[in-house]
Amino acid sequence: MSPRRDFLKPGEKGHESNRDLQTYGNLGLEILVTVLIGTFVGYWLDGLWDTRPWLMLAGFGAGFIAGFLNIFKLVFPADKGGKKGNNT
Repeated sequence: MSPRRDFLKPGEKGHESNRDLQTYGNLGLEILVTVLIGTFVGYWLDGLWDTRPWLMLAGFGAGFIAGFLNIFKLVFPADKGGKKGNNT
């Protein structure tokens, strides 16, 4: 017996939880990619300017910070309406 894979279609009850799972499921990958890009750019600049390992470490740190800033923006979206609360 093969396992059932029921995915909800748009408009069905519970569809938003599937979308949230897809969105939040990529968080680890997002950190990994930004850290790797920052590290490789720093490594390349280290070879170019002969500053090993300082720019690679700086690139790692910058990628780490960029990854967490992206996650922070995703988890805590900015308030588009200005002030919070009732507008009475």
